Amino acid sequence: GRAVVLCPPLGYEGICAFPALRTFAERLSHAGFAVLRFDYDGTGDSGGQDSDPGRVRAWIDSVSDAVSEVRALSGAREVCLFGVRMGATLALVAASERGDVDRLVLWNPCPSGRAYVRELRAFRLFAEQTGELASRPRAEGDASDESGGFLFTEETLTSLKSLDATKLTTRAAASVLVLGRDDVPDDDKLARALESHGASTTYRQLPGYAEMMVAPHQSIFPEAIFTSVLDSLSSPLAVPVPALALALVSPTAHPTGLVAAGVREEPLRFGPRHAFFGILTEPVDASLTRGKPLLVFSNTAGNYRIGPNRMYVEMGRKLAALGFRSVRMDVSGIGDSVIWEDEALNHPYADQPTDDLRVLMRHLEKLGRADRFGVAGLCSGAFVAYHAALADPAVTSVVLINPQTFTWEEGMSLDVNPLTTRDASDYYKRRFFAKDAWMKMLRGGVNPLHAIEAVRARVVGVARSQLARAKAKLPGAASRGSEVARAFDALGERGVDVLIVFASNDPGIDNLDEKVGASMPALAKRSSFTIATIEGPDHSFTPLWSQVELERVIVAHLTRRFR
Repeated sequence: GRAVVLCPPLGYEGICAFPALRTFAERLSHAGFAVLRFDYDGTGDSGGQDSDPGRVRAWIDSVSDAVSEVRALSGAREVCLFGVRMGATLALVAASERGDVDRLVLWNPCPSGRAYVRELRAFRLFAEQTGELASRPRAEGDASDESGGFLFTEETLTSLKSLDATKLTTRAAASVLVLGRDDVPDDDKLARALESHGASTTYRQLPGYAEMMVAPHQSIFPEAIFTSVLDSLSSPLAVPVPALALALVSPTAHPTGLVAAGVREEPLRFGPRHAFFGILTEPVDASLTRGKPLLVFSNTAGNYRIGPNRMYVEMGRKLAALGFRSVRMDVSGIGDSVIWEDEALNHPYADQPTDDLRVLMRHLEKLGRADRFGVAGLCSGAFVAYHAALADPAVTSVVLINPQTFTWEEGMSLDVNPLTTRDASDYYKRRFFAKDAWMKMLRGGVNPLHAIEAVRARVVGVARSQLARAKAKLPGAASRGSEVARAFDALGERGVDVLIVFASNDPGIDNLDEKVGASMPALAKRSSFTIATIEGPDHSFTPLWSQVELERVIVAHLTRRFR
């Protein structure tokens, strides 16, 4: 008789928390609770985008809609909202407005929107000052901000600042559990404010937040938090709630949904035991798709299907408006797909993800939805796309964004240094003749070993590339070529269109140069082989301007190739 709605954090925090919240949902479901996960308006897989007006109001309404939906789907008498960070604040406001939420679990809630906005700006300034991100150009009067690759317009920031969870005037729920972090200064001010309105309130500081809120492939499930939440949900309400005479509305779930003008999306479950999940994006006007491949976006490391900074969602919908269908897919063990083979590894560079993409292609062929495919991905997603293109003759187009490697060797790191060897080497060369840099080093403020290592790494990279080029010029080398060069040549012979897009300082450029060497000029002569570079972004194209430029490059290329 109890249902739980999970309210995720916003932006980059939402991507990091996704694996843990999925596990929360599964384990609470196994414990007997009906559980609903959802995306706020303009986030994740939901329609809309960051630049839309009325974001904060839409997010609060999304929580309220989720409460109505879980009641309708489950028939549960009691509903609990479990929110994380700003998701906790939104849940609290929505519950206060509705008056029919029975329980609240608020994990590391933002007491006020004003404090949250300060944290967003601090996060952005830290990235800029450490060299991970360049300051974005601002138009005069532009009061918007961006953090972690997501936009917060001036209107959104103003609306957030108006939220103050400590000053709500009505009781939000009969029972409230506030979970603070044990690794940073925290207090029970919010808990005391909620208790003053008559809620039975408990405040605890528990570990687990920092370990969860890292890159998704490194995230650790917060066992102490789960145990506390389960205990709270399993206990009877301290304050009895009178029976509510609520008419169950019809569920709002539909097989397809309009997410943008002329664009619709459809969830897909497929593969052995329906283990795989993806979202199909396509134009409402099916005639626009004639002659164009269906594009499959593969996961980047442990990030779920929306892609870094939600770029797969935005790009897929832009392409759909131009007639290109796409599927953003979760491979085994990532996002909402499960590991369907006992031996399968949750590893972005294993063979399994490539096989997973091929399972999707066969599924769509069987349904008569597509017979030609494009494959695309960033970083490890590019690795998977590359191997899927080599393995499957139905692939006619491949888009590789910042590929780091084309072959995997055990022991290689899954992480990419945000300050690449190219960035660091160039930085230290520029600073070599700067007086303030020398003064800082003499005062002990700079470790010269960092500079030496950065330049050394760059020299080694260049030396490897030059050695590869020298080997390619040896007698007989032209006919042999490298494994990677032969692979790209084979794709060209098949007529597969290849687009590789690099951030100008990405270390993957050196790797491609090393692997392909002197074969590059011959490959470049093929009209089906294109390399594009974009000046300035980091590896994941976090700055908003770089996301726009990446989208422009890819959309322009595909529309030109497949008119």
